[in-house]
Amino acid sequence: MLHLPPLSLFPGFPSVLVRGGVVLLSLVFVAMARAEDPGGAAERRPVAAARWDGIEITGNETFTDERIKNELFADPEFLGANHPFENHEDFDEVVQDRLVTGYQHEGFREVQIEVTQTAAPHPPSPAKWLIQIVEGPRVLRGGVRLLGTTEIDTDRLTERLTKRFPPSDAIATSVYVNDEVITKWVDEKGKQAKWEKPVWDVEKGVPFDNPTAMHGAVGEALSDLGYSNPLVVEGYQIDESGRRGDLVIDVIELGEHDRAESIEITGLKINRRQQVLAYLGIATGDPVDRRSVQDISQRLFESGRFEKQTVKFDAKSQTLQIVLDEIGGLPRLDEPLNENAKILLKVSRWLSGIGSRGDDFESESIRDGMRMRTIFSARGVFFEIAEAADTPGVHGDLAAMIDRRQVMVDHSRLDEKLRVELHDEGQILFSHRISASPKPDKFLASRFNFHGNVPLKRGRTPLEFQFLSTPSDWIPLAYQDNVYFTRSGDELIVTHDQEHIHVDANTGRIDEWVTEDGTNRFGTGLLAAARGSLSAKIAEKPVVDGKGEPLSSLVQYLLTEPVLDSATQWGKASEADSAQPLDKPTASALRKLASGGLFSPLDVVRDWAVEDDGTETFQIPSGGLKAKSSNGIMREIAARLTLKHAHQFFEEETWPLILTREVALLVIGGTKQSGKVLQQLVNDEDTGPIGLTAIALLLEFGNSPPERVEAVSQRALSRLTPEAFAADIEILTRKINVDTLSRLRESFQSLTPAERDALAGLVDNEHWKQGVLRLHAIGQVEHPGPGEAGFWYLVFHGPIQSRLNDRISY
Repeated sequence: MLHLPPLSLFPGFPSVLVRGGVVLLSLVFVAMARAEDPGGAAERRPVAAARWDGIEITGNETFTDERIKNELFADPEFLGANHPFENHEDFDEVVQDRLVTGYQHEGFREVQIEVTQTAAPHPPSPAKWLIQIVEGPRVLRGGVRLLGTTEIDTDRLTERLTKRFPPSDAIATSVYVNDEVITKWVDEKGKQAKWEKPVWDVEKGVPFDNPTAMHGAVGEALSDLGYSNPLVVEGYQIDESGRRGDLVIDVIELGEHDRAESIEITGLKINRRQQVLAYLGIATGDPVDRRSVQDISQRLFESGRFEKQTVKFDAKSQTLQIVLDEIGGLPRLDEPLNENAKILLKVSRWLSGIGSRGDDFESESIRDGMRMRTIFSARGVFFEIAEAADTPGVHGDLAAMIDRRQVMVDHSRLDEKLRVELHDEGQILFSHRISASPKPDKFLASRFNFHGNVPLKRGRTPLEFQFLSTPSDWIPLAYQDNVYFTRSGDELIVTHDQEHIHVDANTGRIDEWVTEDGTNRFGTGLLAAARGSLSAKIAEKPVVDGKGEPLSSLVQYLLTEPVLDSATQWGKASEADSAQPLDKPTASALRKLASGGLFSPLDVVRDWAVEDDGTETFQIPSGGLKAKSSNGIMREIAARLTLKHAHQFFEEETWPLILTREVALLVIGGTKQSGKVLQQLVNDEDTGPIGLTAIALLLEFGNSPPERVEAVSQRALSRLTPEAFAADIEILTRKINVDTLSRLRESFQSLTPAERDALAGLVDNEHWKQGVLRLHAIGQVEHPGPGEAGFWYLVFHGPIQSRLNDRISY
């Protein structure tokens, strides 16, 4: 594995350079095997054909200027034609072609584009251009028409093409949600698979730019329906209005239906192969498609005998693969469940229907003078850690609530409450699950999952809760020696030590649940009552001023001493295995860094994720990936993303953006001018020690002759002064809020030795640990130069000098 030296110049690389310089230095890594040597010195500094603010666009009614320019300045063909070392003779034709392609891709088949130069170039300023657009009518996608066969269910094919769908390698699993069996698609590691966008999205335009664009996707859809070797032709049929176009699929030859020519079953210890096949009702030679694979997985799920079941079909070998993880102690598939297990199976279904019935679930425990209460509801979640009534009131009470409008956190020992408003730009999802504990001496285990999505996905609500359940969650209890059952009429009482659950035998409804240290109950209005009580209690408290950083403010509030103290006390009382309370120096250090903006990037990422205002998107297709290896594909994807977003970090015509774009273009094969560009940057007085060091490393990893690397390294050393370094920092951070970096540095410098050592103790890597100590030590010294640059010069001067000297022969 090759390692990128710039990232290890100093272990404590600051966040501002991660957002700035590291972007281009990381691209040095992805391009290192293809860099060219600089040629001879350039006679003049050439200019691009156009720059962002030199392009005027008129006539664009559907897409904004910014969206169109974003796509142009991320398009390899445009950037190639706009390259400073190209002659620019066909620049207008390239722009016209790329925009026509983009508009046709969005459904404008009659679009007209005219590109004219309105002002000649006057180096160092490029020419100015006017792009005039006549969009014409837009043809939106309509229905799906199938010709040439009656063997395929047209409705199924249409649904597959017009809806989001799981990737081809995703595995079907099942779960009870709202008293129904729901399929969840996961990857090989069991994580939720990311669904693909619809092939034929009826809210988008017909892609006229590529008549064969649908071919591969239609083939995959037919494979999901059980035909993995079809011969089809696709086209579009526009209606009389000229505003809607159907996707027409003409089946020339459908081919044979996929069949399970062989069936592999692994993981069996209790059941035998024939018992599994008989239970599933399948045999060798049966037809197979994605739905039948899903049905087989669901049948295994409903049996309740398996902790996990994985069912896949390999179309190439026509092999059905079934991998099972059996639960010990349960009867075989051909043996019935006992009566207690049948009732517990109803409990699983009943629990999953909490949300659809409008019930809330409340759990309350009291341990060692601490009371913990949680409420889960389709309308939100409530969490409280409080001191029991008979305690002296040392630790105070902590409460948190999330509903569809807000996140609210309060601690009785703090003078302010935290409130973060929730809007429709994001989504909060949480789920709860209670099942038999895998530990033989335990009874039940509770699992709570929480995560968020930004932006809000189409068709989803801002807050969603699911009480998840499976047949295998409760059935094992019926076969455990330490669980006892008492039947009294229509009631089943399940007992384990001091815990007992009263269940309605007919419906699975839990009527009473007493735990070892508290109670669980189900009912309507529990969350509303808790929310009302909390709101009234803290109504007079002021709200924390989040300074426009809600996520960072939330983290800071949770790091306050009273909040951590309450969480620690509950961890001790519950004897949780994961309870690792923060010591005071560590907590204090994190609080200082939090107030200094350590977690501000959370809000930056959130703002980026929701910056799409819902207007139409614009895309210029640039062809498929050229790389074949997995590493090459990852490099090419990184390069394309960099081309799209680099201008958000760096100003036009500055060395960071020039170098970043050049390396990205080099990775995807979009330029042959890299040598000239590198030479230009080396000779440019605006390129300081940071830029020159990056170029030296690029040349070295590109296998350039040592004398060339040495020459650039010597120039970098000669420019390694506080003034030149400050100039580089200024160029790198023109589009970045340096105030955040200043706040963070000041908060780091304010750490006491004990806090510094505690923070270093959180770092496993010894180099990074020494970096934390070194950063703090330098922070205690008066640094040269103005602003932040002087401080970072002290930080990086020694490591950069050492790296460059290693590349010079004396």
